[in-house]
Amino acid sequence: MRYPFDQGDQESWTQVGQLLVATALSSIIGIEREWKHKSAGLRTNTLVGIGAALFMLISKLGSFDVLARGLVVLDPSRIAAQIVSGIGFIGGGIIFKQRNEIRGLTTAAGVWLSAAVGAACGAGLLRLASVATALYFVAVLVYPTLLHFLRQYLDRKDTMEISAVIRYRTGADGLQTLLINVMEAGFRVRVITRLEEVLVNQAASKGSAGEDRHPSISNFSRTPKTPAAHIERLERIFDIHLTVNGSRGPDSLMHALSQLDSVISVSIEDDEGEFVQRV
Repeated sequence: MRYPFDQGDQESWTQVGQLLVATALSSIIGIEREWKHKSAGLRTNTLVGIGAALFMLISKLGSFDVLARGLVVLDPSRIAAQIVSGIGFIGGGIIFKQRNEIRGLTTAAGVWLSAAVGAACGAGLLRLASVATALYFVAVLVYPTLLHFLRQYLDRKDTMEISAVIRYRTGADGLQTLLINVMEAGFRVRVITRLEEVLVNQAASKGSAGEDRHPSISNFSRTPKTPAAHIERLERIFDIHLTVNGSRGPDSLMHALSQLDSVISVSIEDDEGEFVQRV
């Protein structure tokens, strides 16, 4: 059956098959994006793939009636170039900036690839389109896993873990300043646990002129129920267990902590798992 204005000599089930393959491959890409709850998912990628394939088929077959008269010269590459330009508008709507992070780049690249896969199917390059779809999944599924293990390997190779028990007094340069100094020294804080709170007499901690600013352990007493009359004579002191990672050794950590007047003592865990007081 011939339809009006039907170019039956150019159309065949081969082109329909190419369009269906483009639909299937672009849908596979869209399912992966949909599974990850991205803005451009199954429908967007499928429509882009179908449209790109259809444009390529039109570019190849839709001008034969004009070409038969010998009036124009066909350049199918023009349609492919326009597909790339048109997909740029869709990609621009997907990419957005959230605070200091740019989001949507992978999704936009996936839509762009769906257009390329569809165009390849429309051009009859079905094997090339299938391989490109497979490589897409290598990029978005296999590569992140490899990068994750690579980062873990490099972190274990280039950094060391240090555990320390730090006794410090509260004040203007308390825990927050302590952590800032540790991070500025090049360490990354992994675990911080407050062990206990102790009270110390201010006279014992300050001492007389010429005495060490650090009170001895014997001067501490755990007195959670202290009479109100003596509260102002006591200062709050805490013990924390700190675990950090860094490329530097314990000496750098000790140097960073020794700059703080609030730090009373620091004990570093040795190779045998025992904490040895260093400050």
